[in-house]
Amino acid sequence: MFKQKLNLRNVATVTAILAVTAIFSLTTVSCGDGSTSSKKDETSERKLPFKQGSYVQVTKVMGQEIKTTVYFDKWGEWTAIEDKSELEMFGMKIKNDKIKIVKGNTTWDIDLNEKKGTKYENPDVPVNTLEAIAQSMGEQENMEMEEIGTEKHLGFDCKKTRIRYKGEEAELIILTFGNLPMKIEGGMPGMKMEIAIVEINEKTPPASKFEVPEGIEIQE
Repeated sequence: MFKQKLNLRNVATVTAILAVTAIFSLTTVSCGDGSTSSKKDETSERKLPFKQGSYVQVTKVMGQEIKTTVYFDKWGEWTAIEDKSELEMFGMKIKNDKIKIVKGNTTWDIDLNEKKGTKYENPDVPVNTLEAIAQSMGEQENMEMEEIGTEKHLGFDCKKTRIRYKGEEAELIILTFGNLPMKIEGGMPGMKMEIAIVEINEKTPPASKFEVPEGIEIQE
């Protein structure tokens, strides 16, 4: 339960904060040891500074902890997000076995338990992470975005940005390396969240990770 009664503005703020989690999960993120490998290109508009690989992302929100594995290729234009998390809601345990495959603007959402999925087209999302988050939060005239220094994450010196809503107790702290989010934490009273990349691997993922598994019924 929230510590304060939610009015319509509060609900909008909660919705915006949850939208940030979606933006983060759809933005392919990578980190490293801080070396200046030729594979890394901080200044380009590519979604990733790595051509291919995988990473592990941990999301903590509303008392739940969700670990997902994300495979990526073509500098982040292709991603495959594997969700094998277990959630507890209303005393019931829910075991997920889902895949989200993204190739450019086309997405396949697949439930391996039900052997069903949907295919749809996504609108373009800005490569710049902070712009994408600002769009997701809406009501930008009531939002304050401030750069507050730097902080290391997985060996990288990341830009640290704070986002606040005027007149609200909602706040997000975002660490970015180039255009890429490394960590997001914050929320509002009664609802805190943290999303972070905890592991990165630059090995080429199997091509099968980006294909719909056999036996899945896809609706468009």
